[in-house]
Amino acid sequence: VVSDLDHARTKAASSSQSWVFNIDLAKDELIIPGAGDLDTGTSDYVVRLAEAPYEAKIVSANFGGGVAVTFDGFGVPDNGGSVVVKAGGEQRTITLDAQSGKASVQ
Repeated sequence: VVSDLDHARTKAASSSQSWVFNIDLAKDELIIPGAGDLDTGTSDYVVRLAEAPYEAKIVSANFGGGVAVTFDGFGVPDNGGSVVVKAGGEQRTITLDAQSGKASVQ
């Protein structure tokens, strides 16, 4: 999740365009629309956390009250927030800093 948030932030900063990082809680998916998926060839970058090798569940996501964050052309997010992921007996919270756009695991 940290590297996928960073992927969206880097795409935004390198293209000087806004990029969205979205979460589908029902499908346990991380999505960057239009970023291109290397595995399926579809136009959207999608990570399916419920599938191998992750076999994880997104417990919650909150970016300013929603499940998406938009990085502007400088890589700055419109909101900070967090994503909670659980795999097996382990649970981790990923936090996105609102000022820097950097994500970290707690």
